[in-house]
This record gives sequence, structure tokens and C-alpha cells, in this order.
Amino acid sequence: MKTKLFLLALVALLCAACEKKTQENQELYTGHIFGTMGCTDENYTTFYKGYFIATNSKDTLLSFNLDVQDSISVSLGTHRIPDIEIPYSFYVTILTPSDKRYIHYALPIEDAAHQPVIISKSWDEIQALITPCQ
Repeated sequence: MKTKLFLLALVALLCAACEKKTQENQELYTGHIFGTMGCTDENYTTFYKGYFIATNSKDTLLSFNLDVQDSISVSLGTHRIPDIEIPYSFYVTILTPSDKRYIHYALPIEDAAHQPVIISKSWDEIQALITPCQ
């Protein structure tokens, strides 16, 4: 019984911590992954795994820091995948090209065997860091 109360108190504390951060002008999001991007940096030396994310506020983001522990296969190019819900709430940090965490990548090579991710031509890429609410 004490263990259950302890776990309940821990969950309540985590929720309160997330709510407090949200009140400090940082919005809490939910969302799903709908595509992947496999690409190299501009010097063709490092391979990056990126994920296209649609948030509950209808924003579309590209994140290279989302930790999916290789549960989603990412190959070279952009690929549309069936939607996968992100199982936690998260914070979004928008990156600008001058930010050292921004990934400057070479255009991914596409192939005809996979359905590419198609986003509106008016889409300005928004690269973001995803931070789980813990």
C-alpha cells in the first residue's frame, strides 16, 4: 500500500512540475511522427536520423534529437510512415540556422521505391529539439 501511495505521489509531483513549466511561457505539446529523414551533414561525413512530427497545435516540425531507440527504421531520403503517437507530452525548442544544434544537412537522396514525405510548398522547415516532460 505504501508503494502505491509513493508512486501516486511521484506521478502527481511530475504532473505538477510539468504544469509549472508550462506556466512559465513554455507550451506543452503532444503529437505524432508521420515521416522520417535520413541524410548526411553538408560534408557527407555524418549520417543523421530525422523525424517529421505533427503537433497537437498543427505545427509540423523536423527533429533530429527525438530518441526512438532505433524502433523506427530510418534510411536515406524522406519516407512517409504510418502515424506513430509520441507516448508522452513534450516541450519544443525551435532552432535557427545559426544555432550550433541546428543540423545543416545535404539534400537527401530520394528513391522511387518509397513514398516521400510531402509537405506544402509554402512550408518553411522548422527544425526543433523535442524535450520530454518528466
